Amino acid sequence: MNPSAHFLTRIPQAQARQAAQMLIADQMGYTPPLSTPAFEDLRSLPQDTQRLSTLVEALCPESPTRSSPTPWYARSGLADLLNPAINVVSREYPAPEHRAFCRTLQARNFLPNRFLMGLDGFHVERVIEHGELVDIREADLDIEVEETQLSRWGAILSLTVESIANDDAGLFARSAEAMLAACYRREASDVFSTLESSPNLADGRSWFDSTNHLTVSAIDAAALASGLELLASQKFTDGEYLDAKPSVLVIPANVSITAGSVLQELQGLPIIKTARVESAYLFADPIRTPAIALVGLDPAMTPTIEINPRPSARFGRQLSVEHKFSVLPLSRRGIVKISVGP
Repeated sequence: MNPSAHFLTRIPQAQARQAAQMLIADQMGYTPPLSTPAFEDLRSLPQDTQRLSTLVEALCPESPTRSSPTPWYARSGLADLLNPAINVVSREYPAPEHRAFCRTLQARNFLPNRFLMGLDGFHVERVIEHGELVDIREADLDIEVEETQLSRWGAILSLTVESIANDDAGLFARSAEAMLAACYRREASDVFSTLESSPNLADGRSWFDSTNHLTVSAIDAAALASGLELLASQKFTDGEYLDAKPSVLVIPANVSITAGSVLQELQGLPIIKTARVESAYLFADPIRTPAIALVGLDPAMTPTIEINPRPSARFGRQLSVEHKFSVLPLSRRGIVKISVGP
């Protein structure tokens, strides 16, 4: 279509750019919470009016000094339109389900970071009349200290000018979502593989022992009942009960818990079924009783996506994504592993 006849050329430049940014976010499935009349009008127009190439062409008219003949190759136009939309996707993309049982911890840098997790053995005692509070020293406590170092994961997505020109469905505008999904899949893989590998904690002993690990003939209602009993019986080092309540249940993909066998304690409990594990896991509240952590520089643990404003002449667009995190086992308390064995 004639760029000069586009709807965006007939409204103020600031409103036109905002409407285009909101439309791209809408095409990705993440409409910004605040709508504008210009955005609503643009969204109601024919599909060919909503293509990214058409939007850039209308907002950044052809320049006689530009070397590329494709108007959507206007680098400033792509960055101005795509960056705000990508920011919306990064903020609104649903958090992966495994985070329901992970504690989020913030690292200071990429060097090894040590985290003090727990003051086990702390207790209170009755104070007699005119008596004094009991003085508990640090040396009397079982302080859990775990250490980890962040890893960087990432990739660059390069799309040719031809691919962008031939994309009438706007699929490449949603590539940021695909990149976020890849980062979260990597995160999920590390979380579940850490659970399955049963690494040692800082004390040199296995993460799972008789206090938080059951071996059963089958993962069924009876096994889950035993797991709930084991979780409820967990204690601190001074002998006090943890009083942990189940918060999340993870089961292998080949395990089915029928309505008739659902225990009363599991009713309403979030259940994650995944092919990434062969054992079942019961988790307590990760805030009060954390057993596993995700560590990152940003408390929100959101991957970062950036646009290369000056890709080489071969490419119409380049996006880079990075995700910086590590998975850290924290404690034997607040988790029960149920494995199938002989």
